Amino acid sequence: MDYWTGIVQRIFYRIQFEPELSPKLAARIATALLVEPIEYLTAADEYRSLADGLRRRAPLPTPVQMRQPEDVLRHFLAQVVENMDSMRPWPTIPYAPLPADYLSEFGNARPIARLALTVNQVEGRLARGFNRDSEDGPFLLLRMSSGTIVGFFSP
Repeated sequence: MDYWTGIVQRIFYRIQFEPELSPKLAARIATALLVEPIEYLTAADEYRSLADGLRRRAPLPTPVQMRQPEDVLRHFLAQVVENMDSMRPWPTIPYAPLPADYLSEFGNARPIARLALTVNQVEGRLARGFNRDSEDGPFLLLRMSSGTIVGFFSP
């Protein structure tokens, strides 16, 4: 699946007010993509989408107005990809969010703990957003680095 548009939009949103698209900034964005992947993507998904999009000269998304010309933006994105490539092997993140498709695995699950925190507090501490599209209330599904799947559900 191609995530080019979404990934580039997120990168542009993050850098839109930067005075210069420097190699140091490209390294910082590459690191962020590896240790805090976007939503349900893996580092490999992000890398593949960026590299493929650059190779086929996919159109740059425009919701975020950038001051730099297209060739400068493409060069910056290429630097991000190069930085990601140079950081192999990529770090294993402690937990990765899972899409709502995994919700069915919790049909017969019993709670193992209750947190005295609000949804916003859990989101802040885990730096991951809850899915709010369920009629049963907000939830967050994570795959731990051990492979265990954990679900957070709001009553």
